[in-house]
Amino acid sequence: FCGSLMWETTCEIEPPAINDLMATTFGGVCIGEVTNRISNLVYDDRLRGFPRFMREFVGTLICPIKGLNRILYGDAWRVRSSYYKYHDYESIPVHFAASVGYRYLADNGALFRGEGNPYVHFNLNYGDPFDREQTKPYDYFTADLQFGLSGNQPLITGVHLLGRLWSTPVTISNGADMVFGLFQHFNYYDSEPVKNGSDVVPYRISEAASIGPGFICRFPKVGNLTKLEQRIFVDGILLGGSLSDYYHVIDRDYNMGSGYSVKASCLMEFGKVGSMSFGADYYRIFTWKGYENKDVANTNPIYLNAQGDKGNSSLLVLNARFCLALSKRINLDMKVSNYWRDTHYKYHDKVLSDTFDCSIGLQYAL
Repeated sequence: FCGSLMWETTCEIEPPAINDLMATTFGGVCIGEVTNRISNLVYDDRLRGFPRFMREFVGTLICPIKGLNRILYGDAWRVRSSYYKYHDYESIPVHFAASVGYRYLADNGALFRGEGNPYVHFNLNYGDPFDREQTKPYDYFTADLQFGLSGNQPLITGVHLLGRLWSTPVTISNGADMVFGLFQHFNYYDSEPVKNGSDVVPYRISEAASIGPGFICRFPKVGNLTKLEQRIFVDGILLGGSLSDYYHVIDRDYNMGSGYSVKASCLMEFGKVGSMSFGADYYRIFTWKGYENKDVANTNPIYLNAQGDKGNSSLLVLNARFCLALSKRINLDMKVSNYWRDTHYKYHDKVLSDTFDCSIGLQYAL
């Protein structure tokens, strides 16, 4: 917070922006702690030569400031015979999966009008939400990232981070485990109009600063069902952004505001056969202050005190994922999602978008 405030007030020549201060502070806490802990999974001070260089290089890519600090303090080349790893997998388990494949994005819901592109997907589950020993903030978090390898669609199509700040166990019957807690969220969805299709942007929304309560419930094993979890989260969005179909000032085409989100998901695992999951995310963001009734033509955009088009935007995402085990580490990964965007403007016509995407690929899990 202090670093961002110093930069906004003394290092920039533009007026301080409250949204930058909030995004850097709250979003930075989430992204910074996640990347810091992920980089700890990479470093191993026993190694020498090229294997050591590659780990230092990858760790720096994940968390650049930590990599810089390791260089400045000499940790990047210091060899240790004890305490050489920075993460204890016995106390905090980690599950990682990477998928590559092909994704098809429909144009406004049309089955045979859309575009396809290769994708890369990463998913990481860090820690156990039901562990009563490792309970510090971010001792449990999940990270889900998807990249699109296409010249038309954005490189980053989705970023979803969830970090537990505090939790307590809840006693329920039938042998099920439940925790109630406070969770921080960072979510980002992005897309561009489909090539050679309509000009409607399917979806674009984010919650950079979001926090709220949530439940995670794990039910007993039944038959071939080796794992069954249900999750529900309700969040207040302190700072969010949503696509504007009309507002274009400098390089900004989005509205900033606050709102709320509701998320629910169900995960089922069937031993060595595979797994399936279902999820629903709903976001609603209200613009803080519109630019209407302002002399936009004769005002320097840098000094325009407005956050976009007055109104509100909502996005409902429903998704289903199926993973079929092909071997111990390799899975067939299939996913389908539906997106409903409903953007209401006070001074413009509302914009609706209803579309879907589907993907299929190979997943490596460890």
